Amino acid sequence: MFKGFSFLSGLGGLLGWRGRSVLAVLWLLTVPWPGLAAPLLLENLPQGQSLTGQVQVLADPSGQADLAAVQASQGFTQPGQVLRTLGDHQVLWLRVQVRQQEAQGDWLLLFPSTAMHALAFHGPFNQAGEALAPPVYTGLSQPYDSRPLASERYAQRLRLPAPGVYTVYLRVQTNTAKTLNLQIWDTARYLAARPQKLLFDGLCYGVLLALVLYNLALVRGWRDRSTAYYVLTGVAAFLTLATYNGHTAHYLWPDSPWWIERSYVLAPALWVGFSALFGAAFLSDGAPTRWRWLDAVAAGLLLCAAAILLGGVAGSLELAQNILEASAVAGVLLLTGLAFVRWRGGFRPAFWYLAGRLVLFSFVLLTVAISWGWFNLPFWLANGLQFGVCAESVVFALALSARVRELQMQRAELRIHAEQMALVAATDPLTGLANRHGLEQAATALLTRPGQQAVLMIDLDRFKPINDTLGHEVGDRVLVEVAARLRGAVRESDVVARLGGDEFVLLLAQVLDLAQLEALARRLVQAVSQPMVLGEARVQVGVSVGVALPPGDGRALKELMLAADQAMYQAKRLGSGYAFAAH
Repeated sequence: MFKGFSFLSGLGGLLGWRGRSVLAVLWLLTVPWPGLAAPLLLENLPQGQSLTGQVQVLADPSGQADLAAVQASQGFTQPGQVLRTLGDHQVLWLRVQVRQQEAQGDWLLLFPSTAMHALAFHGPFNQAGEALAPPVYTGLSQPYDSRPLASERYAQRLRLPAPGVYTVYLRVQTNTAKTLNLQIWDTARYLAARPQKLLFDGLCYGVLLALVLYNLALVRGWRDRSTAYYVLTGVAAFLTLATYNGHTAHYLWPDSPWWIERSYVLAPALWVGFSALFGAAFLSDGAPTRWRWLDAVAAGLLLCAAAILLGGVAGSLELAQNILEASAVAGVLLLTGLAFVRWRGGFRPAFWYLAGRLVLFSFVLLTVAISWGWFNLPFWLANGLQFGVCAESVVFALALSARVRELQMQRAELRIHAEQMALVAATDPLTGLANRHGLEQAATALLTRPGQQAVLMIDLDRFKPINDTLGHEVGDRVLVEVAARLRGAVRESDVVARLGGDEFVLLLAQVLDLAQLEALARRLVQAVSQPMVLGEARVQVGVSVGVALPPGDGRALKELMLAADQAMYQAKRLGSGYAFAAH
């Protein structure tokens, strides 16, 4: 039956609002509805009574019918399933008949939805046709204080003074398609349950705001666009939920029907736009270049969000709602599919993004199934969407944490690699000592410190004959052994470097006095000159050391090395082992 209704709804979208109204009449008049059911027997149930199958419907294509004409009409039909309007300012008259057995009763006829353009409650009427209450006119087109009991959801209070059958008429006008899940509650029970609903809403809002504030702090320290978009998405989701729950109308703009009605498309438009930016940024970060077209997906969804905003501001609410629904579905499908591909491609944080999308999608499906009457779960009908949004936000926060850990690991690996490359660039590959570049880096820091430093140039004697007669392999082993002896003769804070060939340099970080420096020079000469046993070869080299001291011998490394080099050649000529540069 409702498949035919869905077909007519789509066909009506092609024909415009007049076509929809005509098709609505045809649908209501031609579908073989069951006969009108008996009045609903009122019972005080914990979750209220569902009116599914109890609401009698009369289409008003012109929207001009008055109450008297409606009461006299014989055209009412009674759908056996959940009633759904076509939107496009379609006007329906609903008739609800109830039977009370108690001596008196105080009941609420409740619309679970908060998004009706215009509602008029007439009645209740007793069996004599007398109205027991004045009509109530409310809806999004009216200020908030038009709603009975200041309820976010539209409700009409039914004070029934005696046993009998009572009738209520409702004139319903909607801009967009709506499912009409009417309920009847005992007034006292509903008012007692309302604080629980407000508490649940407050907890959901608290979760969203806590996640927003936490990630806002991360944005300031992390400077990450995905986290920034998450914060904006959380704010938009908060506004959307507060709008759907009726709280923005209640607390932000209660006297502005313009804002009350348009917020139902403006807030979700922001949610769609920022959610697209978050998804694209999250899934494309660290991705290969071919994934950059995710930005094009985000741009398309942003254009849809802009169209929704413009349509909402211009008053084309049905068009805006249609674009909203289409872009939301397309965005979810595209980004969910891409998240799956990225996850399968090895991007582990995409799993959490995928899980968040599937969580929300599951709750949306549950809400739709309940609204279509497949399940009788009033609590989840009223709260399923916001529970899903909160759950999605929590999972997305986990996704961001996983992504931050992934980025931290990548950055740590890059830092270690950079340090290794820098070490390689500053190290002599044969001996493991600093090379010329490493020496210059160390000198930049050491020569500017307080205290006395020293530069020693060291050149090996009798090394060339060893290299020529015994081969380069033995020569290299001699250089490695010399490097080890030099390193063992100085402190950890001192720098030992090999410039190339058999030339070495020592940069001493701190010298107490000249006597200490002379003792070190003698120790170096003695250590290097000791015989070396290298396999079957026994070799011995001599060494000449030149010493330069700043600032007398220069301040820059280049000047000090030149002075130490001259002193080293003087030591070679004199055969003294070491010599100090002349100031």
